[in-house]
Amino acid sequence: MMSQETFSVRIDQLQPSQTYISQARLDNISRYVQFLSRPVPVRKINGRLCLVEGHECCYALHSMGKTTIRAYLDTRPSPGEKCFKEMVKYTADSGVASVADFEDRILNPAEFRVLWLAKKKDLLCQEDAAKAVQPN
Repeated sequence: MMSQETFSVRIDQLQPSQTYISQARLDNISRYVQFLSRPVPVRKINGRLCLVEGHECCYALHSMGKTTIRAYLDTRPSPGEKCFKEMVKYTADSGVASVADFEDRILNPAEFRVLWLAKKKDLLCQEDAAKAVQPN
């Protein structure tokens, strides 16, 4: 596996790519502090760094008063790039512009599955449907 160059970024400057976080994941991360020291993957969209993963980790650090996190640019080719951009847009349009906005958006596993994972699946299905109707 190729080593990624990491850099420090202010947590409040990261645009989330999901509208809710999972209480269960947050609890696990809080219990196992080694997760908090892992760099998070980000992608640059419209000049802004957007979280690919690590939303709960960033929120946990933010809740502890930390202001920065280590990150790396996720440059892997992704067939779901358009979908990721749609998730970022949907998240921003839903009023989530930073991890601080998760304060009232922490859900139990059942709610998380219904409110976020189902929406994510819907966005993925829309992208797949759009590909299916495009001529080759």
